[in-house]
Amino acid sequence: MEGNLGSIRVSFTSDIFEYQAKGGIGRYFSELFAQLQQRSDCDATVDAWVHCCTYLRDKANLRDKTSLLHPRIAPYYLPKFRGAGNVLRFLNRVSRPLRNQRVDIRHWTYYPKVDVDWSVPNVVTFYDMIHEKIANKQKLLPIKKVCAENASHLIAISECTKRDMVEWLQVSPNRITVVPLASDLHCRFTQEAISKRWELLTKTTPIARGRFILWVGARHGYKNFQGLIHALNQSRYKKEIEGIVCVGGEPFTPAERAGYGNELGAEFPIHSLNADDLSLAALYSHAFCFVCLSLYEGFGIPPLEAMGLGCPVISSNRSSLPEVVGEAGFLVDPERPEEVSHAIDSLWEFESLRSEFVRLGEQRAGEFSWKRCAEETWQVYRHIVDDERAGL
Repeated sequence: MEGNLGSIRVSFTSDIFEYQAKGGIGRYFSELFAQLQQRSDCDATVDAWVHCCTYLRDKANLRDKTSLLHPRIAPYYLPKFRGAGNVLRFLNRVSRPLRNQRVDIRHWTYYPKVDVDWSVPNVVTFYDMIHEKIANKQKLLPIKKVCAENASHLIAISECTKRDMVEWLQVSPNRITVVPLASDLHCRFTQEAISKRWELLTKTTPIARGRFILWVGARHGYKNFQGLIHALNQSRYKKEIEGIVCVGGEPFTPAERAGYGNELGAEFPIHSLNADDLSLAALYSHAFCFVCLSLYEGFGIPPLEAMGLGCPVISSNRSSLPEVVGEAGFLVDPERPEEVSHAIDSLWEFESLRSEFVRLGEQRAGEFSWKRCAEETWQVYRHIVDDERAGL
């Protein structure tokens, strides 16, 4: 946009901030919001009075307390409680007329499920088509189609998501811009802080540096944790690898542990941890490797986090994951355990190969940043506003 036309006024809708205390979408929009706030040519606000998103809370230093009912930039934080989503949504809805925001762009933080004023230029970010492709759930499909038909422009977080949008929503690819996500986990903590947290972790969990495999997130269904179990059962180094550390996901059930024990042996350790970001950074930094065997991901931030923290990656070759990993890790067929076990054994046997993937991974992670994400998103806004002002 030409400088004499002034800054672009962007409003992020309150949807995701009312329901998601933590999660990938909340982090994405919090980081995007913070980056745009640093630009002199963009006036970004969140169309809310209150929220429960911890990531947005951490950007509280950006708040301009114009008034109690109308914080001009960032809304006020309330810790999440039972039923918080409905309460926060009600408070934001009744206070919206008081804010009376005039904006150039409305950017939806989730697919709108209510009547939308499409006369204001709207941008909608699409994360994946996983409900439709993998889970065979069509509840969101009509809503996504309405967004695809009426929004001024659509953002996809990967080329894979863009292809799926074209296939499932019959939308022109010219109306979709791919803006990759990012991770800054590798630059948020000092090495000293990571080392101290590692020492604390080893006091409560029997794990050794460079001898455990790290798994992050859910395990069931398309996440395909069972694929790692099958692969380890075929590994030549199963007895030397000192277990799996699983971060996040549901707690292990007795039946689940019994099943894994039957395949790997009851003595093979599988740990389940709930980790904050610092603990997660420490685990990435000290793991033998990180494994992601998902059958579908809209983007895949954990492999990016792992590469940024010097952890070799063995990744599924499905959906968007090759876009993230590139040539900086092992790409394997997640449904062929022999391929996965070969990758594990190669990393264990050849230290030079592991070191090369560490080097390539750190370089690859540097190609993704929230600054780049914000710049490419702002370019979408700019083209929309330019077209509006030109009467196109």
